[in-house]
Amino acid sequence: MDQQSGHLHNGPYHRKQQSLQPSHMLREKRFRKSQRRKKNKRRSRNHKLSNNPGNQSDTESLYSQMRQGMHIQDANDDMEVNEDFLLFLEQSKKHREEWKILKVKNDQEDTQTAATTTDKAAPHVESKEHPDVIRSREMQQLYGQASAKIQAMETALQLSFDRNATLHQPQYWPNIPITLMFS
Repeated sequence: MDQQSGHLHNGPYHRKQQSLQPSHMLREKRFRKSQRRKKNKRRSRNHKLSNNPGNQSDTESLYSQMRQGMHIQDANDDMEVNEDFLLFLEQSKKHREEWKILKVKNDQEDTQTAATTTDKAAPHVESKEHPDVIRSREMQQLYGQASAKIQAMETALQLSFDRNATLHQPQYWPNIPITLMFS
């Protein structure tokens, strides 16, 4: 042991007092440094892409425009709106408002009934069955012994549909009235 500095000269850490860091702390420092490097690379790459609009996809250019606060122009600015469509929009708005009012009323009634049931002593709690058990019973009543086979076929069909819908992501049918006129 050195009298002046108090360091051990015969161990693996004999160079400096600062290098007496455990290995996990060194790994953590290296990890943070690599993360900073990756972050800086991403920033520079994004900066290059935003400065060169020829390399951007449509969605990237839209996102960059939205970030910059620019107004996105629609290609159909001169589109004519039919009166039937306006009536449809007005009716939809009315229905939406009615549903909101009805929902608020129902929520108020539910809170009132919940308050009255908590005031009563030990309300009766109904035991609910699992939906799968209910469905199995209904299938058994409808199809008898073949219910398990039919339920398996329905499940396979539903899974196939879900897989294809996920893979191909089809467009939904427009929710607007279509007025077809045949001459």
